Amino acid sequence: MAPGEPKEESTYPLPELVASSKVHVPKISAFYIPSVDVDDCEGVWDTRGCEVKRGVYDQETRLVAQYLSADNRYARQLFWSATEIWHGFRHPNVAKMLGESLVEAKPVVVWEDAAVHGNFIHYFANEDKSNQRRLWRIFLQVAHGLNYIHQQGKTHGNLKCSHIVVAKDGTPKICHFELSKGSDVGALDRWKGPEYNLGIGIDPSTAGDVYALGLCIIEARTGDIPYGLDCDETVKQQLEECGCYPRPKGLRDDEWNVVERFVVHNPGNRPTMDQAIEMVEELAWNEALEEEKTGFDRVNTA
Repeated sequence: MAPGEPKEESTYPLPELVASSKVHVPKISAFYIPSVDVDDCEGVWDTRGCEVKRGVYDQETRLVAQYLSADNRYARQLFWSATEIWHGFRHPNVAKMLGESLVEAKPVVVWEDAAVHGNFIHYFANEDKSNQRRLWRIFLQVAHGLNYIHQQGKTHGNLKCSHIVVAKDGTPKICHFELSKGSDVGALDRWKGPEYNLGIGIDPSTAGDVYALGLCIIEARTGDIPYGLDCDETVKQQLEECGCYPRPKGLRDDEWNVVERFVVHNPGNRPTMDQAIEMVEELAWNEALEEEKTGFDRVNTA
């Protein structure tokens, strides 16, 4: 090449150039959001491996930003895999994932701000018990959201009251604020069925989600975590003995008849989500009739 003559541009396509260089280039998804566009406003809560904050995107859109705090390759892989699943969900009772930025030093997933009224733990603990009187109608919506996830060929795998939030208009939405949570060998998870805790079946599974739904109903009604104050050893022993979940206080016979079927020991004997919806729908209908009758009686006695 003669002095002063312009250099020829490389004719190698970019993918081939990157491959030949053997340099690792992080995968960038179609729903990438630059983390610099997310302005943190306030902390919301810490979950296992993640830090969750409320923030603003593009200076106007309210959102919830979920940062990965665990700094290892396995956690990042779990985080990435979960975002690919959740970003495709579109249902009124499933929280919408707006985007992610996993190539930054601190990976972040951005959700719609659907937790204005907090999660189910706080929502059903309100002092006037008004939300308790609508429990079955609220859980009917949750059941529809969970059924939608199953219809997409997916499972939640970690459903609990802290993963169901309530939007500004009162709509419950299923979310997942532990995207990087993996399986800890030997660790007991009170929201999972015996197939997981005893290592005798498939997990996650649709039957496991039904089991977790039943425990969420118990948790919302009683205000206690599954199995209450029982130690892990006691819980595991009860599972090994194939014992039925102990009936909690606060559930009527018709309510327990439904929940008991959700938390039956054998996953093959649990209802599908379609069947579960029918069962919850009947209780929700009765709940609405009771509320209407109570209001009618109050008017007549006033």
